[in-house]
Amino acid sequence: MDSTELRPPLAWFAREMEKKLLANDHKTHWRCLGCCIPLIRATEEIHEAAEALGEGRLVAFIVECADAANFLMMAADNARAELEARTEPRPPQ
Repeated sequence: MDSTELRPPLAWFAREMEKKLLANDHKTHWRCLGCCIPLIRATEEIHEAAEALGEGRLVAFIVECADAANFLMMAADNARAELEARTEPRPPQ
């Protein structure tokens, strides 16, 4: 496997995440949410995933895992953007 090639389970899960993102494209972009709100939402989705798993609803479990992962990705992406903004050279005054 090439070092840039995604492992099959990761590629599959990324597609599951993308399905959920596409279904919610009409909503406000996550860049407006900061880091804390997506982190809180991820925690809620993890609880929903645990509930689905406990009830034996494996399809719902996968969907909730993708939801949680998306919110964690949003939080991480917002943190990355903030870091990049901090390290950008400031224009001379």
